[in-house]
Amino acid sequence: MKKSKRTNVKDINQDKIKAALADEPELLNFWNDLCAKREDDDFLSILHNDKISPESIKEIVNLIKDIEEEERVRHESSTPLN
Repeated sequence: MKKSKRTNVKDINQDKIKAALADEPELLNFWNDLCAKREDDDFLSILHNDKISPESIKEIVNLIKDIEEEERVRHESSTPLN
């Protein structure tokens, strides 16, 4: 089985994404944090598309944000308190 090449955040058109998120500072901050945490990620490969609309970019970043939040909550609820 051929291993797919992971998408590097640097390969994604950051200017286009930042322009799409410019009117939503919370999403823009989330995107910047996400890029700092993940240099390459198969999930981000969907954003490596020149034809993607600003509205779709917002929807995708919102979805990623929701998933990250859900994972954080699940992790916190499974971590025993000292």
